[in-house]
This record gives sequence, C-alpha cells and structure tokens, in this order.
Amino acid sequence: PGVVPEGFETVTEGAATVLFSSEQGANAFYNKVQVRNRDLSILVLNEFSRQLAFEAEDQIERRRLRQPWRKIPATWDVWGRQVPAQEPKPEQSDAADKAAAAEESGQEGKDKPDVQPVDHLAAGLCGMRILEALAASGLRSVRYIKEIVEGVGIEKLIVNDLEAHAVESIKRNAAFNGLTGDERFVPSQGDGTMLMYKHRVEPDSNKEHTRVKSFLGASNAIWDMEKDAFDVIDLDPYGSPAIFMDSAVQAVRDGGLLCVTATDLPTLCGKNSENCFAKYRAMPLKVANYPHEMAIRMLLGFIESKANVYNRHIVPILSVHMNFYIRVFVRVYTNRNEIKRSATKLATVFHSRGCESFWVQRLAEAKERDPKNINHLARPAGLKVPATCPETGADLAIGGPIWAEPMHNPAFINVLLEAFEQKRPNGFDASALQAAGLVQGVLLAVSEELHDVPLFYSLPAMCKVLHCTSPPLAKVQSALVNAGYRYSQPHSDPTGIKTDAPPQVMWDMMRAWVKKKPIAKERQQDPKVARILANESATDISFVLTDEVREKMRASNKMGVKKVAKWGVNPEKNWGPKARAAGTHSRQTHKGKGASGEPAAKRTKLDVFKL
Repeated sequence: PGVVPEGFETVTEGAATVLFSSEQGANAFYNKVQVRNRDLSILVLNEFSRQLAFEAEDQIERRRLRQPWRKIPATWDVWGRQVPAQEPKPEQSDAADKAAAAEESGQEGKDKPDVQPVDHLAAGLCGMRILEALAASGLRSVRYIKEIVEGVGIEKLIVNDLEAHAVESIKRNAAFNGLTGDERFVPSQGDGTMLMYKHRVEPDSNKEHTRVKSFLGASNAIWDMEKDAFDVIDLDPYGSPAIFMDSAVQAVRDGGLLCVTATDLPTLCGKNSENCFAKYRAMPLKVANYPHEMAIRMLLGFIESKANVYNRHIVPILSVHMNFYIRVFVRVYTNRNEIKRSATKLATVFHSRGCESFWVQRLAEAKERDPKNINHLARPAGLKVPATCPETGADLAIGGPIWAEPMHNPAFINVLLEAFEQKRPNGFDASALQAAGLVQGVLLAVSEELHDVPLFYSLPAMCKVLHCTSPPLAKVQSALVNAGYRYSQPHSDPTGIKTDAPPQVMWDMMRAWVKKKPIAKERQQDPKVARILANESATDISFVLTDEVREKMRASNKMGVKKVAKWGVNPEKNWGPKARAAGTHSRQTHKGKGASGEPAAKRTKLDVFKL
C-alpha cells in the first residue's frame, strides 16, 4: 500500500488494504459482517479456477483420444478430473475419422485435422474473465486479484459500478494496492444490467466451450472486453438481485459461475409475500419454520426459470444462509434437452396452517425416453398431497415453486473443506482467511446435510404445538433411524430436523414422546392437542440410542479433534446490515426503504454505499 491520503483511514482485509474517509458522514463505510461472504467467495473461486483447469485437461485428453470434446459435462455431483490419462484409441478408418469430425464440428464433409497429443501447459489456457457488476469501493475485486492464485488464474476482472463516486473509490483503492498498472484490473462505470446484456453468449462459438488456446486459434483466444461472455459474474446488491438475473444468465459462459447474494430476506421469508411473488414469481410461507432454506430454494428456482428462457439450466454447487443474507453459487449450462426436465426440478410446498406438517409436490415427473418421441422428457405429476392436514384438519397453505433438487454439490463441498487442511499448489491457504473458522463451520454443516431432502421440521415448533418438553436431539435422531429413516441437521437452523420421514412418522414420534413425558392435563384439553394425541400411530417408535448416533456423538466429542463451530454466534452487538445506499440512480443503488422499513431520506441525508 502507498501513502494514506489526508482525510482517509485504512482497513485491511485479507491481502487488501482499502481507503475510506475518516470524516463523519462520508459516503463509504466498512461492513465487517460481509467478511465471511468475501472469504467464502475467494475460497470458492480458487477451487472453481482449479476446476476450469481440470476440465481443460479433460478436453485435451478427450481430443487426444479422438472423442467428442467440446461439451463440458455438468457437475451435479462430481468435481475434479473426470477423464484419466490413457492410451489413445487404435487407428480408425478414414470414414470413422470423418464421422467423428462431423459429430464434433457439425459440418459434414470437412476433413478432420490431425490430432496430436497436447501439453496444456505449453498450449496455455485462458484465465478467468470475471465481472463484479456492483463493486462499490472495489474491496472484493482487489481481494480477488490478490488472493485468487490457483488453477487458470484471472485474465480480466471488470470492476463496475453505476455511481461516479464509487468508481473513484475503486480507482483510488486499486492505486493504493499497487494495481494501477495491472492490465487484469479494469474499473468500469455503467449500468450493470446493460453491461451484461452487451456480453451475451454466442452458444455456437468455440469460445464458449473451451479455454485451451491451441483449440481456439490466435484470434479467438483473445477475449473481447466489449462483447465476450464472462466465466464468473458476481452479484452482491443491497436488496434483491432479481432485476439482474435476466442479463446475468445470458452473459456467463457455458459452465460459467454465477455468485449471487440476496439480502432482502424479510421479503423472501414472507414479511411481504405479494412483493416476493412480484420479484421472484414464488410465494413464501410465513407459517412455516424453514424460511431461510425456502428463500434459497425460491431464489434457485427463479434463476433456473430465467435461464430456461435461453435454453440454459443451472447446477447449484453451494447455497448458504449466513447472517442476514443468502449466497448461492450456480453453474450455468446450455442444453436444450436438460431444460425439458426443468419442471421435474421444481416443486410446490403445502404446509399445514395448524401444525408443522408439510408436503413437497413436484410439478412434473421424469418420463422414460421414448425413441419415437424424444422431445418429451417430463409429464405432469400426479397430486400426492392430502386435501387437509391429517393431524389437525386445518387447510394447507400453498408456497413456491421452489428448487427441489440438491442445493449443493457434495464432492465440491468436500474439496472446499480439504482446502483448510492443506495448502493448494500455488500457495492458497484457506486456514489463513480472516473468517476461516466461520467459513469452515458453515461448510461443515452443509456437508452433513441430506442433500436430496428439501426443507425440514422444526423440533421446538412441534413441541410448542403440543406444549411438551423437547426430546434430546440424539433421541429424536435415534427414533428416526430405528424407524428406517435418514436424518441430518440443516445448516440454516441447528434445532431443525431434515429427514425423509413423512409427517405422520414425525407426529408418531412426538406422540410416543408425550407418553413418556406427559403434558399437563389442562394442555390436553386444547382441541388441537387433543386431536393430534388421539390420532392412531402407525409407526413403532424406539428412542434407544443407535450405534450410528452414538458414533457421531463420539466423533464430535473425541479428544484431540479440532473443534469447529457449525453455528457460530454473532461476535459483536449490532452485527447486521448497514444503511441502504442512497445514490442518484435508484435502479442500482436501491433508494427507498431499507431493512428497517424507513425511507432512506429519514435515516440519513448523506449518500452511502456498501463496501
């Protein structure tokens, strides 16, 4: 860092030191809460950069073996190299060579060029092209340039903001961190949405399918900053990211990564359901006790629906709730056949207005591929939801649609956790991150979730319905295992139970618990409680601790194992969002009401923007 200008103070986060005014009421501030967001993003992008290198190596190997190589397989549940190095295929006939060439190029009749083994280091790989569309002070981008060192690295980083004072801050912080002459770091002023529209993908271009320079040719290997698509788009607005999604899903390369933050949790969690539906085309359920996971799944479903319009689909690799926001990392692929299955990935949620029972109803079900009719891969699902709640007789509130597929890639989560145990080849050390403990904790909680089970039950809420004491978590887990079901805790709520058990089994368990720990007689007179307890149990419930649960308890209490808090407490008072930006362009700086509900003009007369 250079000399601190008069009237400014410095804040150091990671490898970046940024300037902000020391005067009262300055137009920039530092939000420590977002350290975990930025640290997690740096960890994810380092591993994603490594994955891009692995996928390029796979393409080189497939081409060497005379296999179709252009299309990159979607990473639903795999990570790392998928094509082990092997001997090339025996020589094929000229006719077979030409047929393989026609399959790859789509141009019959053209001769296939000679295929020679390619050294990817000698050939070279294009680095990542990243856009931070709403950069504010540029802190995140400065850290990206300095700390993303693995894999293919960064070739260009466009650091954009709509406000002139924000761009001045970006340039000032770039200079202070010695990046003025770095051609990779490109400050930009403009409307983030329009900027992304200018960089829409060209699906038929080789640029969208490979980063191996020798495969692209001299002209295509050069990235056009005026129009070519990005490998990574980072969107971290104050409030809803909804207005940016249409352009974002078009401006990311095939297999590229969208990093999206939503801080409008009051809206997504049901405080204003009408507003949520208007923005995300999904209805939240205020009556439910899984608001944050449902918010994540509504956001994922919204991104999927936007991508489908352009023959694209998403593959989530990590989706988390932290503090006052949600953050999702999704890869975007172009695949006409996959979007025909989109309805099978979405679901409507039916939640009882009288208790904690809920049902997840898929919109469609997968259809077996018919060689005579390859255009139809899904059909409307049959309704598998009761008309009213079997436990209380109450009607069912309808929410969604939500993303019903996994929110994470388990293999990718494991790779992220491994980064805390050992340095990466180019020196990135996840354990040295400022919020390493918090990031590792949330990833550990995510890794233990049941990835194929949407939503969860709230144990305190179920006990509240019956006015009973809460059973020990280990006994609840053992009861589910003894009944033949799986369980986990959700990363968004340590008191939740994520399980593939249906609602009746959960209430059978609670009825068995009340028999062991009876409730007061006056509580039993409550009509709702009386009806639930009177319902006949259909499940044999045993609270005897199972070996599986004992082993997990033993592992967590084992001496010598480093303790990682999966659900950390706020380190300071008032640990939350800062005031909303109140710049001159309301579309991107989100003038109006903030998290407190007060108009921005009443909270402060000074322009501020999020660091």
